[in-house]
Amino acid sequence: MAPDFSSLLSADLVEQLIEAREGYYSHDSISRLSDTQYDAMVEELSVREPQHPFLSQIGHHPISGKKVQLDHPLYSLDKVKTPQEFEVWWNRQDKPFVVISSKYDGVAVDLKYRYCTTGRVFLVQACTRGDGTVGEDVTAQVLHGNIKGLLLSFTPPLMHGPLLDSPQGGDEFHVYGELVISRQTLHELNLVQVGRGHKRFSNTRNLANATIGLQDLEEIKRRKLQFFAYNMSTPIDLHRKLYFLSGTGFGVVDYVTCGRAAPTSNIPTAYVSLQWSWSKDRSSEPFDCDGMVVAISSFGIQQRLGYTSHHPRWAVAVKYPDDTAVVTVKKLEWTVSKTGTITPQIVYDPVFLGGAELERCTLHNVAHVIDYRIVVGTVVELCRSGGVIPKFLRVVSDAISTEAVPHEDIAFGLPTPLYPSHCPSCGQPLKLELPDLKCYHPTCQAQLAMRLEHFLDAIDFKGIGEKTCDILVQSGALPFLESLWTLDASAMSTICGWSIGHAATIVEDLERIKQSVPFAKLLLAFQIPRLGRSAAKKIASRYDNPEVMFSKIHSGDAWWTSELGPNVGFEIRQDLLQYSTSQWQRLKSVGFIVARPTPKGKDGLIICLTGTLMIGREDYRKLIDASGHIFTNSLTRDVKYLVVGADAGSGKSAKAAKYGTAIVDETWLRNLLGL
Repeated sequence: MAPDFSSLLSADLVEQLIEAREGYYSHDSISRLSDTQYDAMVEELSVREPQHPFLSQIGHHPISGKKVQLDHPLYSLDKVKTPQEFEVWWNRQDKPFVVISSKYDGVAVDLKYRYCTTGRVFLVQACTRGDGTVGEDVTAQVLHGNIKGLLLSFTPPLMHGPLLDSPQGGDEFHVYGELVISRQTLHELNLVQVGRGHKRFSNTRNLANATIGLQDLEEIKRRKLQFFAYNMSTPIDLHRKLYFLSGTGFGVVDYVTCGRAAPTSNIPTAYVSLQWSWSKDRSSEPFDCDGMVVAISSFGIQQRLGYTSHHPRWAVAVKYPDDTAVVTVKKLEWTVSKTGTITPQIVYDPVFLGGAELERCTLHNVAHVIDYRIVVGTVVELCRSGGVIPKFLRVVSDAISTEAVPHEDIAFGLPTPLYPSHCPSCGQPLKLELPDLKCYHPTCQAQLAMRLEHFLDAIDFKGIGEKTCDILVQSGALPFLESLWTLDASAMSTICGWSIGHAATIVEDLERIKQSVPFAKLLLAFQIPRLGRSAAKKIASRYDNPEVMFSKIHSGDAWWTSELGPNVGFEIRQDLLQYSTSQWQRLKSVGFIVARPTPKGKDGLIICLTGTLMIGREDYRKLIDASGHIFTNSLTRDVKYLVVGADAGSGKSAKAAKYGTAIVDETWLRNLLGL
């Protein structure tokens, strides 16, 4: 027989349901009701009061990414960075009574509460701030997350006055606050992460943001979220709202009130200045706090001042100075970017900085290491600017006693070289091109994805983009970029997640394009420093194919330095010899064939374009090249024709007249190209 609760008053029924729910979800309590009794009581309440707000808390499950339109916009805050900037803001006000509160660094949430007929209040919806107008529904996470400082239901104490004038059942209001995770909890969770061989959580703000979006309710409880309220939607003064919330049992941000009377009208500026100076040492604070919020308390003044499209005019955030830390370099690591730049990273003992446990800091480039003579043992000062990434500030104690000497001497003239001579990824020699240190070796795995993308773009293959290049390289199927042409449709389908039909089409296109690659495009695909489109065309015009080119390089052909310049020509020639000889052999082994050059003779024209044309300049470049002529962006004495489009300036036309270059219109060019 089903339990009979008809004799209970509705208020008593709800109280027992609340007690049972709290016992069920608490780790240290046991529910006194069986599931059958609980369900029967819920059924009884739904018959008596089908709109009772307690019923809206039942049956919630986490919903990933569900967007919610906020009832009221949640604005950002205007920001100042120093007490002096705050004083300027304060002097624009009429010396009002203000609330100065801590600006905790977490996740802003909007909690909607609803009155029932007995006067009790229930949480009916929780959502994140989002973009200020649309947030994400996190009601289930809040209801079941055991969040300290957040009430799921309460009876407003009379001693603090009513929230609304004569509140009725169904009336609603909102409580706004911040969900945060303490530094101690972050430390404890990171110990577990490291013990499991997982990556550390970076900081409390990101961890709180990730936690409130979890689907695993038990994991949310384990991460110990806490709530601190800072405002409400009710039309009363701010200090009364905070007093009410604190007396009711909510967690409330730390705050003080000041500035009401004329003799104390300057107190807010003095208080802000004092707190700002104290904030430079926040390492002992339990929660991350990146500033103060100074808000005018009077609801009437708030209404009069109003809002901009971005922030309220009656409040401002005073940001604390960036956290800094002094650390000793324990290790210097070098990483290779996708572009071949070798980037230094200093490693030090973990420090808590700006809400995160940090143990490494990336420097700008190798010149940073050389200029500041950073080695193991160097003591440096870091900051976490804007609470984002650690940033090098200065050297506190130099571990090298030598006087400053030129880069090339200090690099290898010390007991420990300041930077590596060989790539940490492929082991090949590096090139110092200050401010950078570069690896140009074509087989370097760290930059293989970028090289593959560039190679395909240079030979005008459009079927594979950046993301697919990353997937192919990460799969381990490409020891060299040329290995792409060894994959069949089945392998491409498996690696890239394509249908077998699409993969077969890509493989066919790859086979087709390798049958006739213009030599100039192949030269660009080699990715040699300082070998641009103009130099590639000159080299391709000089030599018919790579074999001829490499043989002439070995024989010491003086054309390179005479035509391309003594420095540029020498470097291009040496780099082609060092990096591209073996690459061409690999390309030949997978079937690459260089297209036979189009005979130019006296008909090969150098053409320059200016002004607005019917099709894009890049498209015209391809058409001009394909027709055996030469496209150039620069107007020199060698240019035979200047094609002038609409809205062209007079500069190039005047220059063409001076050089004796023929000036023609786009119709002439289209006739030349057979368009």
